[in-house]
Parts: sequence; C-alpha cells; structure tokens
Amino acid sequence: MSDLSYILLIDDEEDILELHEAVIRRYFKGRIELCSSGRKAMIRVEELGDPSIVVTDHTMPDGDGHFVYEELIKLQSKSRFILCTGTAPETLLPLFPSAVAILEKPNTLRGLEGVIPKLLPEI
Repeated sequence: MSDLSYILLIDDEEDILELHEAVIRRYFKGRIELCSSGRKAMIRVEELGDPSIVVTDHTMPDGDGHFVYEELIKLQSKSRFILCTGTAPETLLPLFPSAVAILEKPNTLRGLEGVIPKLLPEI
C-alpha cells in the first residue's frame, strides 16, 4: 500500500461517523473519507482506489457491512477491514474471516483506539 492511501469510514449515523473520525484523527493525519452507505462507499473506492483501512457499520440501508466486505474481496482489495456491530462478534467471524477486528457496540471507540495505532505502521 502506498503512503497516499486513505481511511474509509462508513456508517448511516452521522454522529457515529464524526466520533470515529475524531478517534482516528488522534493517530492519522491523512485523508479520511466519510460515507453514509455501503453503496456510496464503493463509489468512492472506484474514484479514489483502494483504502488502507475500512471501518464500517454492519447494519445499514443501501449496502451493509457485508456488502462492502464482499465488494472489496471482488476488487482484490488489500484494505484492512474493521466491522462495528451490535451483534456478538463471534457469530460474525465466519462471515468476515479476513477482518482485522470486529468491534461490538457500544465499545467501538475504545476498540478503534486499540486497533488503529497497531495498523498504521503497516500503511
């Protein structure tokens, strides 16, 4: 991945997007793209190329987290995939086998604080 890569945040709740962005900004000063649906996010990926990290909500209208995951696989994306969900993470592991993290709500902010710094040296 190039140093010019970006982080893609996807959630249908604007306040969650802003909170996730604020946490990530503590560790990453580069480009962060915010999208309100999986379909909009995939359009941004077509326009901007492969993001370094994708952080997405699981349940959203117009393209959920599994849709995003499957689309990235089709594109042979090298993105590190982080899923945020209200569902027990262990039940989702079979659906997202290459996810670097499945973070359970309402503790996604703490989870991002633990995961993002570990991923950034890899970008």
